[in-house]
Amino acid sequence: MTASRCDSERSFQGQMHNMNNTVYLLKSVMMSVMQSLGLLFVDDNDERKFFDQYVQKSVVATQIFLALGALSFASYYKQDILINPNDYYIANMIRIFFAMPLMLLCSIAISFRWFKKRIEIIVVINAFVVNFAQAWIFSNLENGYNYAGVGFCTIFLALSIAFIVRITYLAVIAISALLFTIGGHLYANNADPGWLIVNMIGLLTALMLGMAGAIIRERAARSQFMANRALSKSRLRAEALLRSILPEKIADRMQAGEIDIADSLPEVSVVFADIAGFTSLSRRLSPTDLIRLLDGMFSSFDSAADRCAMEKITTIGDAYLAVGGMDGKSTREALAHNAAQLALAIRDHVTLLIAHTGYPINVRIGIHLGPLVAGVVGERRPTFDCWGEAIVVAQRLENQVQEGGILMSDTVVAALGASAIVGDARTISFDSAPLQVEARELLSLNRSGA
Repeated sequence: MTASRCDSERSFQGQMHNMNNTVYLLKSVMMSVMQSLGLLFVDDNDERKFFDQYVQKSVVATQIFLALGALSFASYYKQDILINPNDYYIANMIRIFFAMPLMLLCSIAISFRWFKKRIEIIVVINAFVVNFAQAWIFSNLENGYNYAGVGFCTIFLALSIAFIVRITYLAVIAISALLFTIGGHLYANNADPGWLIVNMIGLLTALMLGMAGAIIRERAARSQFMANRALSKSRLRAEALLRSILPEKIADRMQAGEIDIADSLPEVSVVFADIAGFTSLSRRLSPTDLIRLLDGMFSSFDSAADRCAMEKITTIGDAYLAVGGMDGKSTREALAHNAAQLALAIRDHVTLLIAHTGYPINVRIGIHLGPLVAGVVGERRPTFDCWGEAIVVAQRLENQVQEGGILMSDTVVAALGASAIVGDARTISFDSAPLQVEARELLSLNRSGA
């Protein structure tokens, strides 16, 4: 007895397993067909986003159509009277006290979040209610099924045109219309069998037309969705590229439509760094290794600039230019401190690089505080750049310091005060202008003195 029960259980489990495999196979085949027809996205995230854009945006329209459909369906009580003037009361009660209230309830339910997320299911339920009521009504009317085909066709065409649901849900509605038509005809005692064929021909024609129109509409919507997504990704890539080559605020101004971007900045901090010995090293390295070296260095400088609230402006060959305080909100002390921190970070990185690779290179850095003009030039390849005395002085200081050194102008030294450990004073002159700047070498920052 026990063995027989075990065999029965195993047999049942095997049947259930086979059934699950069959269902899974059918589902896979259906999904493949839908995807090949352009009616289902491979990525579930795309399908959810499409649902939000295609279906959920039509919530208000769906509510209006449901309410109008309820009133329209109830108004056909006049038709019931004409078909069966002596016994139309049950048909009217089905319309007014069953179908119309349920349809209005569906319309109201979509206002709530839980139902709104399941709007397609609500539309399917509404279709079931209407088709069931239609079949019930014509089953109770004398010779009602002589006229039922027009009603079922009208209902499905109205649903397929007015309501925005995905084709899978509309297919469920179509199948339900067929089943209710057949079931109602068989339930009616006085239905002529020949009218079933007539009604089915009319309904199948309406189903084909309605489904074809819905498929065309949904395919167009899905194509538009993918085109918009590709355009959005392209726009994001363009924005990311623009922000990678321009300061964020400048990129925002360009995207806002500003054309002539030029700012006069009364006081900023400038760090100008140049890799000494890089030209001779470039003759020894392959192009790939050379670019990899520069990319690694400048990427590290960029990270340090972000940490020190400095803005990388440009790289020219093996030279690196960064500016701080372009928003005009920093104090002189903060400008000097941020620039000094960046200069020390650049020097430390190059020192570690030398120790790791043994390359015969080093870095020279100049720092200055002063005014400059900043703006965007060029149309095909817009470039943000800075000009003015502050840039000239910082570059001159870099040129006059020894390899591995950081030379600061007297304005930077004064702003740092006791927070900096500096070398002896030097006077830097300029060949192109009668200008002299007092400068000192930055050795380190003394936190205790800050």
